[in-house]
Amino acid sequence: METLAMSDAAYQQLVEVAGTIARHLDYPGKPDAIRVCREDIRERCLRGVLSPEQGDRLTAMLSGGDRLMD
Repeated sequence: METLAMSDAAYQQLVEVAGTIARHLDYPGKPDAIRVCREDIRERCLRGVLSPEQGDRLTAMLSGGDRLMD
């Protein structure tokens, strides 16, 4: 199975989206949105689209553990 690495620009877009979701005010569907994002991150890591480090950073952001957007 061939893996497709994600471009830096595409990864940065995911960082921005994860940050937006994490900072968004709480609403009834937010936990479900975060769950779906985490599942997507896990799948991308398994397929080799995201590195383990990228997946860990995105997951941490969704948990509120990484507020940096570099």
